[in-house]
Order: sequence, then C-alpha cells, then structure tokens
Amino acid sequence: WLNTEPRNGKAQPNGAPLYREIVNFLAADPAPAQIAAFKISPSAQERLADLLDKNREEGLTVTEMAELDAYLQARDLMILLKADAQP
Repeated sequence: WLNTEPRNGKAQPNGAPLYREIVNFLAADPAPAQIAAFKISPSAQERLADLLDKNREEGLTVTEMAELDAYLQARDLMILLKADAQP
C-alpha cells in the first residue's frame, strides 16, 4: 500500500514523513493506552488539512492524491491498532 514516486532520483513512499512518524511510535513499543491516545503530529495534521482543503476547492494533482490516500491508509491502520488496544 506504499505508493512511490521518484524524489532526487530515489523512490520514496508518498506520505513518507507520516509513515516514519507512525513507525517510530510503534517501534517504541507503546502501551495500549499510548496507542489509544496516539495522534499524528501537528505538522502532519496541517498537511492533511491542506490536502483536504485543496481537494474540495480546486482538486489535487496525481501526486497529491496519492499523498492523501497514504494519509487515509495510515488512518485506517491506526483505527485498527486503537481498536485492538482497547481493554
């Protein structure tokens, strides 16, 4: 589910900073309560809001659409993890 696009000659997943944020969080072996309380960083929240606004107002480029899709996939993953973390 990781879409890639060339950046500086190297393929990177769209939404790479968000994926790195989630991977770093999960690599720290969070407790169930920490998983349940997890929120993406303010900068990731701002980027998501920008993408959603642009999508409503003027539409997204193919690259931006792939990035938005990456955010939605990450959201779905966290929903599943949070559901499993509930007592």
